[in-house]
Order: sequence, then C-alpha cells, then structure tokens
Amino acid sequence: MPLPIAGQYTYSVPDELADKIKAGCRIVVPFGRKKYYTAIVTKVHQTAPEAYETKDIMEVLDESPVLLRRQYDFWQWLADYYLCTLGDVYKAALPSGMKLESETLVVLNPEFEALQPLSEKEQRILDLLGNDSEQCITQLEKSSGIKNLLPVIKALLEKEAILVKEELKRSYKPRVESRVRLSAAMQTEEAVHRQFDALARAPKQLALLMKYIELSGWTGEKKELKEVSRKALLDSAGATSAVLNGLIGKGVFEIYSFEIGRLSAEQVSVSPLNPLSSAQQQAYSEILTHFHQKNVCLLHGVTASGKTEIYIHLIQQAIQAGKQVVYLLPEIALTTQITERLKRVFGNRLGIYHSKFPDAERVEIWRKQLTDDDYDVILGVRSSVFLPFRRLGLVIVDEEHENPYKQQDPAPRYHARNAAIVLASMFGAKTLLGTATPCIETYYNAVHGKYGWVQLTERHQNVLLPHIEVVDIKELARKKRMTAQFSPLLLQKIREALENTARENGTTVHYISQETLLTYNNGMTIRIIPPSNKTGLSDDENDTSYVYYVEYNGFSATFTGDMSAFAEKNLIDDGKAGKTNLLKVAHHGSNTATCEEWVEKLTPEYAVISVGENNPYNLPNDDVLERLKNTQVFRTDYDGDIKFIIHKNGSAETDIYNRR
Repeated sequence: MPLPIAGQYTYSVPDELADKIKAGCRIVVPFGRKKYYTAIVTKVHQTAPEAYETKDIMEVLDESPVLLRRQYDFWQWLADYYLCTLGDVYKAALPSGMKLESETLVVLNPEFEALQPLSEKEQRILDLLGNDSEQCITQLEKSSGIKNLLPVIKALLEKEAILVKEELKRSYKPRVESRVRLSAAMQTEEAVHRQFDALARAPKQLALLMKYIELSGWTGEKKELKEVSRKALLDSAGATSAVLNGLIGKGVFEIYSFEIGRLSAEQVSVSPLNPLSSAQQQAYSEILTHFHQKNVCLLHGVTASGKTEIYIHLIQQAIQAGKQVVYLLPEIALTTQITERLKRVFGNRLGIYHSKFPDAERVEIWRKQLTDDDYDVILGVRSSVFLPFRRLGLVIVDEEHENPYKQQDPAPRYHARNAAIVLASMFGAKTLLGTATPCIETYYNAVHGKYGWVQLTERHQNVLLPHIEVVDIKELARKKRMTAQFSPLLLQKIREALENTARENGTTVHYISQETLLTYNNGMTIRIIPPSNKTGLSDDENDTSYVYYVEYNGFSATFTGDMSAFAEKNLIDDGKAGKTNLLKVAHHGSNTATCEEWVEKLTPEYAVISVGENNPYNLPNDDVLERLKNTQVFRTDYDGDIKFIIHKNGSAETDIYNRR
C-alpha cells in the first residue's frame, strides 16, 4: 500500500479476477471504512489471515507486472536499511499517475428540507452544490473561500443535507490520436471500385477517399496498411471535417483511437565515439581490469580530465554486451548539459528520467522499461534507481560526492549512490563512481581495497590546472577583514577581472550616483533619482531605493523601488512603451546566485550579467559580451534589480536587463 504502515495485508480475490491477478500487478483495494488505494500484489496464496476478515479486491489494473521481482527485493532492502516502511518506498518509487487514490466527493441530498435556519457558511455550501451537485472538498474550499471547511461539512452531514462518497481519481491519461481506416464492408477491391463510381457526383469525397488510398498504401491485397491519422488525411487532401463525416456516414471510413504516447519517436542520427587519449585509454583499461575482480570502482580524475568520455566508452561496451546502463547525475541542471552529448552517440537508445518531466511522461518511461523496446541507457537523477530494469549491467554515479544524491524528506531518506551499488549487486552488475573530490567513505573504501581505484591525474590535452593560493579566512575573520565570504585578495582579483573584461570588450561601466535622464528611441524618457539626491523625497534617511519618473506618449508615472515589476506591468504587458524589450536573465543554482549578488553589492561600480539556459536568446557568454560592445551599462540601484544597456550610437534599440 502507498501508505507509511508496517506490514502487508491480505485481500480475497473474486472468481472473475482470479485469472488476471499476478504478483507485481497493481490492484484497487478498499482500505479503512471508505477509502480506496492502488496496492501492489507481492504474493498470491491460499492462506487466509486469522486476525481479520479479508475484503475483496475491486479491480486489477495491469495485465502484466509493473513491479519486477528484483525491484521488490530492492524495495525491501531500502525499507530495512533506511528504517522506513515498504509503503514509503512504494510512494517514492512509482510516478503519481500509476497510484490511483479515491477522492472524497460531497453530494447534495435532493430530498433535504431544512427544518431550521442554516448558518451563512452552510447555506453558501448548499448554493454551490446547487450549481454542481458533486464537488470535491478542495474545490468547495476554493469556491466558498472558507478556510476550515470540515466543521461545516460535518454539520451538514448531521442535518442530512449532504452525502459523501469516494471516487477513484485517475491522473494519467494516455495520449491518443484519431485515425482513419476503411470500414469492414470496404475491405475488397470490388467494394472500393463500386464506391469510386458511387462518388462520381461527390468530387470532394472522392478526392478524400483517393488520398487515403495513397497515404495508406492500400492495393486491395491483404497486407498491413500504413496508419493514417485524421489530421494528416484532412491536411493532405485539403478537405474539411464535414467531407470526412459524410464518408463515415456512408460506411466508407471509420474512426478509431490510437495511443501514440508522449515519448519522442523521432529518429536521431548518431556519431561514432571520439577516440580516447593515452591517459584516458589507460584509465579505461584499468577500470575493466578492476571490474574483473571487484563490483565497484572509483574513477578519481581531476576536473576536465575527460571522465565523461570514458563513461561513454564503458556504456558502449555494456550495450554491445546486451546490458542496460544507468547514468546518475546529482542535479537536473546537469542532465541538460550532457543529454545532447549522449544523444549524439546513443540516439534513441537513451532515455532521460527526472522530476522536471511531466508525470505522464514518467509513467510512459516506466511502462516502456517493461517492454522489449526498453531504453539501453537511462540518464537521470537519484529517482532513476527505482525504474524497472531486466538486464542491468553497469551503473555510473557521476560526481558521487554531491549532497543531492541524499534524499532528506520525505521517507525513504536514502542515498542514491549507496542504493545504486546495492541495486547493481542484485543484477551482478558493476558500479563506477566518478569524481574529482571523492567523499571520505568512498575514498576510504578505495584506499583499503574494497573498491577498485583508478586515478586520472592529467587534464585532457594537458590543459593547465588553475593556480591555487591558500588564504586563511579564519584568521582574516578574527581580524575582521572578511567581507561576507570574500577575502581581500579575492575581492582584489574580482575587481581586476571585471576591469580586464570591460577593457577587452570595449565596455564602459557606470554607477548612477547623480540624477540621470535616459531617452529611448521610441520617445520614452526615464528620469532616475539615486538615493544621494532624494533630499525631500523621503522621510527615511536609510531609504536606499531609487525614484523613477517615466513619461511616454502622454503617459506619466512615478515609481519607487524595484523597477522590474513596474517595467513588466506598465512598459511591457500594457504596451505603453512600445518595443523596449525586457530581457530576463535567470540565475542558476543558489550558490552561483549568492556569489553574483555579493559581487554586485561589493563592487557597485560594475554590472554582472548572468547568462543561463533560460535566457531568451540562448546565447553563451561570448555572444553576450559581443552584444555589449560599445555600450554603457547603467546600474540603477545597489542591489542590481535592473540594468539599462544604452547603445552609444543612439540608433539601436535599448535593452533593459532585469535580474530575477
């Protein structure tokens, strides 16, 4: 059961379901007085429990198991090792779309007659049920605006004004499309020719029928035809739905639904593997040697030593041996960086699994892994260890030292690295742990011979490692010379880097310390008054916000504080400033964002432009710097809420960079 309860429960199987039920299949069962849940069968037996009377299962949801035997053993190990229940593991492992649960519906009693006045809240609920006689409690809370609805529901139940019932809620629906085929009466060549003659006076219907013959490859012989979707047929023939419905009414065509799924079926061209360098080849050979003796190996390679290329070669070898591979990464953001790299080599044999995907897609990946057309390689985060595998041969845990591999809440509070090692051992598979900075327990196991240990000490193509200077920040903090997490030396290097970047790219950077008038090409003007010039505008001497006076085409406004919200609402959404182009540049990763914020605070004369995967232009850093050549960057407040990019020649459009 997907509940944090100890033990398992026995249910009786009705005769009509006896042939359908199997270990590993999902079933719908009653639990408690009225609730229904999706349980998983772990054993079919003939021993009735003595402590309680069994209830009948309601429905069998699967024709074949969705939980394989080794998966179940893995779940049991997780529950025992991490001190949680099987229900906790079940709830974490399966996508939500595979766990049906009943939902409490409130139903209006049509025979209710009030014998005494109802309270205002009770009457409001009955009025809502009068418009829609069946509603869930969540929907009623939202519609009524009553925060604590349960006492009101209880009072109405006691007065028999309402009834409650449980209804199974199905969150996953397969994606289907409507397709067209000839009806049973039109399967012979003679029947089709007769229909051609009959449609002589209906040229549009005749053209549509002929287009179907062309698209499906129909020849009158009994052979498999190409599938033709309703949309493709109408688009190719240039016909309307009315023409198609006419042929359906005449018994020529019939419409049927076909499940197409959400996973990409597009063919991807693949590239050959890149050759390994001599150092990489040596590390690759050593890993294979260790795998003959040990199940786990640590690849201890410095940053940029080419560990990923070694992973790719190991994956290729496992696939050629008919095995599956799990490639774990600590964060979702990293999967986007490596997906294209793996796609170029493995094409459609690569599947990606993480919580950024819609739940319906995760359901379909799970189901695909149970078919003969399963993925050879799964790239994903820690939850990927729960997917069903039948021929697992290799598990790669990249950046094995990272904290995101450890789930904190809710249970099971498991460590994906350790769980992956156990999962691999259940299949007789090998595990490769890759990192430049191994965690202490992994390093200990490698040094003492429990794990294989391969070191990659040189960077790819002999790129030099960065120079490292050790700074005693504890001593600096004692002397009160630290600024936030920055030492004086680091601040000096940051300023030098910013100055060099500005000088090399021809960019001048100004901090607005006096009243400034910005004039836009479309006629809009923004007068900015910094804190130092706000005498008489604010009673708060600690107020460090800016004041903006905006004028455009008869529209004027005064705004104080963060310009971004004002720009989005008044200048962009309402179109009052024409094409001002608000460019949002997102931060990625809390650590990076924190550092950038501190850099901006500590060096207010410089603007830090952050570029991430979500910027509208999808530009790398070099391209952004190219765009900023010959520009003046104006900082409008100390926290860098907005940056104005003004082109010196006055002809190009002004971009507002809004940092969020």
